[in-house]
Amino acid sequence: MGLQLSGSNLAAYAVVLGVLGLVECFFGYKFFRILLAVAGFFIGAQLGASFALAHTSQSVVIVLIELITGVIGAVLFYYLYFVGFFLAGMGLGASVATVLAANLGLTQEVATVVVVIGAIIGGLLGFILSKYIIMISTAFIGATQIIAAAIMLFMPSVGAVQSWSDLQARLGHTGLLIATAGIAVLTIFGFFFQFRTNEPVAIVEERGI
Repeated sequence: MGLQLSGSNLAAYAVVLGVLGLVECFFGYKFFRILLAVAGFFIGAQLGASFALAHTSQSVVIVLIELITGVIGAVLFYYLYFVGFFLAGMGLGASVATVLAANLGLTQEVATVVVVIGAIIGGLLGFILSKYIIMISTAFIGATQIIAAAIMLFMPSVGAVQSWSDLQARLGHTGLLIATAGIAVLTIFGFFFQFRTNEPVAIVEERGI
């Protein structure tokens, strides 16, 4: 992430992250297209920045290109929602594989292979079980954000870590297991809450998204 957070900045970041995590964990399905649009904006802006930096050094031009490509990305992701099923599945598979790799203490090379396999499997499941993959993936990602926010608030010495391996080094194996258990519990609660508050019909037919 490259951010150096400390003190009040870290606390404010943690609160925002926690609130967003709560929304995503328990209401991710309802706001799925909005979440996709936000993701599309940042992906488009990042691609635009990479292109702009390779052709100009004018900061105003770079920002303008980022905004334009970001808006294009947001619109595409919002309307090409069916791609979101695959992306949600990929995100879930990669995230779960990352957590497992960190807890198992795998080497970086093996962990990378596990994450790639997890992303592929998750992406395929995203097409098959679209509605449920959306619920599970948003619940899991939101739960991860909530636990990360809690760590930042109550264990400020840990700070904003850069990876799961970094988190494992700072928390220790026992602390990481506790954090993982917390994510699992919140994911279960978030999924069942979303399942109970959304009618069990096909996502495309009922909501047209």
